[in-house]
Amino acid sequence: MAGVMDVLRMAYGMTYMLTMTVCAWAVFMFLFTPLAFVFLLLPSLPSLIKPAAPRAGNASVQSTTTTTTAAAASAAAAAIVDNATISHLAWTCRRFFHQGARAVSVLWFYFVCGLFELATSIRLRVAMDPACRENERAIVIANHHCHIDWYPLLCLLARLAQLDHTRILLKDSLKRAPIYGWGFQCFLYIFLARRRDRDLGWIDWVLSYLHKQKEPSSLMIFPEGTDYSPENLDKSNAFTRERGLKSYKHVLHPRIKGLQAILAHRHQFDALYDCTIAYQYFAEDEPPMEAAFVYGRYPPCISIHVKRFPIKDIPESADKLQDWCIQRFVEKDALLDECGGSSHRPMSGWADMKDADDRALGIVRVRYIIGMALAIGLAVIAGYGLMHSTLFRVYALVATAAWAVVCNRGEGLDRWLVKHPPATA
Repeated sequence: MAGVMDVLRMAYGMTYMLTMTVCAWAVFMFLFTPLAFVFLLLPSLPSLIKPAAPRAGNASVQSTTTTTTAAAASAAAAAIVDNATISHLAWTCRRFFHQGARAVSVLWFYFVCGLFELATSIRLRVAMDPACRENERAIVIANHHCHIDWYPLLCLLARLAQLDHTRILLKDSLKRAPIYGWGFQCFLYIFLARRRDRDLGWIDWVLSYLHKQKEPSSLMIFPEGTDYSPENLDKSNAFTRERGLKSYKHVLHPRIKGLQAILAHRHQFDALYDCTIAYQYFAEDEPPMEAAFVYGRYPPCISIHVKRFPIKDIPESADKLQDWCIQRFVEKDALLDECGGSSHRPMSGWADMKDADDRALGIVRVRYIIGMALAIGLAVIAGYGLMHSTLFRVYALVATAAWAVVCNRGEGLDRWLVKHPPATA
């Protein structure tokens, strides 16, 4: 009987992942491709198509007064168009692309969160600070227990209506992932290569660009730098012992450089959310990973403890920020230890915070259902088009190939967007 249940769980898990992937591809075909064509490709054409320069050897043939005057007038007109109209149009279109990408991100993340909360056996408990507000711009820090930590954090931000401007700091290799990585680039996620100088400079560059584009952001970062494991815990505690610091049981020692780079742009944020995530494991010694979704072995319960800090209360100096961040992770370790650790039971000891399970959860679930219906509807339409329309099959093939080339060639679409903004008029 256990074997049959394992097969059924795997079948359900594979259906879950296939549904998510097909819907992601359909979103690209029907939403991102038209957005990119209208607001990125078309405005770039005038700068790509340049008139041919006259040949140096034919100056005598083109030396009449009329020709010279016409050429000068044409050059002046072209300069005016190039320096004013085209650059202004391109900048405006770039802004429209980002606004469109934000709208797509709302649909996509409500779909993802809806699948996570409504289509699995997972129960999500959120103990939220009453000071948390909807639609604010927040820096979200959390312990990095496993590779799926961003799922419950997205569900938290869904409750706070922040999904339209949420961005995550991710490892650089994920930007090359087919379909998902392309979407992450369009959403302007911040990809880090674990090369400190380059990564810190890139964080500064992206946040400066978003500020110039008047794009709000809530940023999700894991200060530990890697996920929790016994091996990583041993390395972390060896580091703290060398420096006479407190050792941990359930979290790793935090690093502050990435957070410090973000806080250099603190004027772009309203608050910092300090989140502690705990999992009830599906089975003993089986931490939830991406593979758990394929095999249908979902954690029965995930608990999140959220405390809000106004951005003005976060220390500015590196030393004080380091002490502040260490104190937060000491508190996280105590919270997890108080409730038996991540693998034992749901977090029952967080009664001091407002339980957010029912905080506007009705309307959130309605949004989940709408997002799921729209994404699945696009997938159904795409499937129908593939079966019945040669024109759509050609379009889908060309569009998919174009996205693969654009997002994988060179440094990727995200770096092109940020490093090569249109010149301001």
